[in-house]
Amino acid sequence: MERRIGRSSARRDAAPPLRPYEQALLAGIGIGIGAVLFAPLVVTKETAFPFIVGKTLLCRAAIDVAFALWALLALGNPRFRPPRSWLLALLGIGLAWSLIAAALGASWQRSLWSTYEHMQGIVDSAHWLAFLVVLVSVCRDLSSLRIFLNVNLGVGVLVALLAIALGLDWRVPFYGDILERDAGRIGVPLGNAVYLGIYAVMNCLLALALLAHSFCEGDQTGSRKKPSGRFAARAFWASAAVLNFYVWPLTGSTSALLGLLGPLALLAFAATLLAPWRLAWRLTAAFGFVALAGAGLAFLASGGGERLGLQEGLGRAFAANVDDLSTRSRLTAWQAGINTFVEQPLGGVGPDNFGIAFAKHEQVEPEMELHHYAHSSLVEAATTQGSVGLVLHVALWAFAFAVIWRSVRRSARKQRVLPLLIGGALASYFLQTQLQPPSVAATLQFYLLLAVVVRLEVALREQGSQRQSAVVAAWQAALRRRPLRLALAAAALALSAVGLLVNQSIFSAARSFHLATVGSANFGESVAHFQRSIETFRALANEPRQYFIHALQNAWPLLRVRNPELAERLLSYANAEAAAALATEPSSWGTHRALMALYRVVARTDPEYAPLARHHSRQMLLMAPKAHLIQTW
Repeated sequence: MERRIGRSSARRDAAPPLRPYEQALLAGIGIGIGAVLFAPLVVTKETAFPFIVGKTLLCRAAIDVAFALWALLALGNPRFRPPRSWLLALLGIGLAWSLIAAALGASWQRSLWSTYEHMQGIVDSAHWLAFLVVLVSVCRDLSSLRIFLNVNLGVGVLVALLAIALGLDWRVPFYGDILERDAGRIGVPLGNAVYLGIYAVMNCLLALALLAHSFCEGDQTGSRKKPSGRFAARAFWASAAVLNFYVWPLTGSTSALLGLLGPLALLAFAATLLAPWRLAWRLTAAFGFVALAGAGLAFLASGGGERLGLQEGLGRAFAANVDDLSTRSRLTAWQAGINTFVEQPLGGVGPDNFGIAFAKHEQVEPEMELHHYAHSSLVEAATTQGSVGLVLHVALWAFAFAVIWRSVRRSARKQRVLPLLIGGALASYFLQTQLQPPSVAATLQFYLLLAVVVRLEVALREQGSQRQSAVVAAWQAALRRRPLRLALAAAALALSAVGLLVNQSIFSAARSFHLATVGSANFGESVAHFQRSIETFRALANEPRQYFIHALQNAWPLLRVRNPELAERLLSYANAEAAAALATEPSSWGTHRALMALYRVVARTDPEYAPLARHHSRQMLLMAPKAHLIQTW
């Protein structure tokens, strides 16, 4: 990988060959990026939320290491510094605004760190921006970037095979019994079926993009790849596309169906604008593909796919309507977000605080689950980051599609295929995230696509003016000073070291959280694990705190009789930790709800706690008027 990147850069820039330590740094960066690509396969059975925590921590740790190595490489070799890109600038501005919105919002701590159940927040966004900067800095052209795209597709093939194996009721190695089916839907190993649906569709479209591009690149670039090697590559891309195409029905995801049909409409529209005289055969090919795919799925659903369980998944995907609870809950979430945006149009409630907006809405129905996210990236941006966040979000998407369109218009006819299909994949992601929140795996696909867009943007700039802005020139002049480079290198290494230590603490706390909830033999062990989880990483302690209060509520009647001293001590500990939770999340109606339930039980043996139960009930109802209807445990 490093030799490929070095050769392509040297040919274009006529730069001297890389020195040994630079090659070593570049190899380390490649390993770090590669580790991120394997995150979808990670399941940490020893932590709470095993499908989320392990993936996120692997990504963050790998990005921390890759970023530190890249900083050392880029400070010594200007060739590997970030390209000038408005897309990167928009992402950086968006990250900066999210910090401001967090300061103006309901909980700064939650905006930064999120929860174990979701592991998103500003810290996570900063890592993904760092991932993109490193990726586009070391991959100086699409040829070198394609190395990582192929590795990503290889992981996607493994995930697809896991899903198919589970559909056939085969025992999946290494995962044990943790990969379970839920009502005919499969989510291996991403945890949630809709997450697998988004991931499978994105991989299918990316594989199709690389496959179609392979039939055009040789004519334009004079590729000398051997026919056997070209056939193997095309067979791999075709297999990846087919496997992922036949995985999404197993998920029963309507958003994945939309993510497949939406890009077809977009590509047909683009074909109309680019080549009206070829519209007939293009539309025929598009509808022919849809017809064949539909016929294949119909066959599988009618009997050929009985063993895989496609009937249930397809039926669920096509049967979505406004009357089912899932759709109504999304409409409720969107309405709650819009109402909150009207009330707080500047900065919103802060990143990762959408649950506050949802709980305040008056249209919550019985058995409706709490939505921590709007299930729409547009509504999420408006609700949590206000008008500025919404404008930045729309600007990012508009700019990405503008780059793709300009690249298509300025490319030779046969070279239009790749940017067109990359645009289709991006459109698929955008459409699907209007119905579902993104997962770690889907976010990874999004940033890989953004890396392609950045390279297209840079190529467009190279075709035009080469003038350098005064800011860039001043920054490059400053980097010629050795003391500044050393200071920046030390800062990058320190930041990476801190990140790795934080990741270790989060992992330890998540493991204790898991042991507290399902891995303890008795209540005493559970309490010790809860305390260890809370103390190990307090920035994510509010979730374990609520679970601990709930566990104490269940244990109180027996505990108060058998060990009154321990009961009083644990109650005092719960009071102190609840106060700490409300100090960092003042609008946490869930904490008030947990305390209300606890004090109602305690008041049966200690009546002086009845007023506290009523107090927390009132506070909860002020924040969530229909909290008793929302399912949280």
